[in-house]
Parts: sequence; structure tokens; C-alpha cells
Amino acid sequence: ATATATTTTTATAMNASDEELCFHCVGGLRYVMLHKWLTYAADFRDTTRDWLVTLGLCGDGRVIPRTVANACLGCAASLWKRGWLSSSNNGGSGSNSDGGVSGEQKA
Repeated sequence: ATATATTTTTATAMNASDEELCFHCVGGLRYVMLHKWLTYAADFRDTTRDWLVTLGLCGDGRVIPRTVANACLGCAASLWKRGWLSSSNNGGSGSNSDGGVSGEQKA
């Protein structure tokens, strides 16, 4: 018989400067992912988006501030929209020649 070990993650309170830093990190991730969309493999984009949703919904067992959770969900929503625009524009590209985001797609 095998025993299954379970671990409990205990979250510590995040101070205000850490919360602000995390909020801006999510915003930076959003900016980079949207503006360099074509440089990332589809699997990476999908995994990043799904991780942000999980983190935003606190599905990984960690407690995060609401502002950071909302930033994660907003970033994930932007990545979903970018994926939809990419699949429906120009045979799947949806971006300009340098991999950036075209006018109406800027976040």
C-alpha cells in the first residue's frame, strides 16, 4: 500500500508594497504577452493564460489580495481576446509585421 502525502500551504499576509509590485508585474506580463504575441508558442500562451485564471480565482490554494487577483483575471481576459482576434484576422496572424499589436487591439 502506498501513502499519499498532502501538504498544506500557509499564506502569509502581503504588505502594501509587495501587493503593488505584484499588481505591476501582472500588468507588465500583460504588456509583453500582447506586444510580442507571435514570438511565443501557442502552448506557452495558453498555459500562461490558464495559470493567470487559476491564480486569479485562488484555485492554487494561495491567498492573494483582491487587486492582484483582479489584475490576473483581467490579464487572462486580454489574452483570451487577443487569441480570438488572432484566429479571426488575416488567416490567424492578427498583428503587424513586428509581432506587435495593431491599433484596435492595444490593451
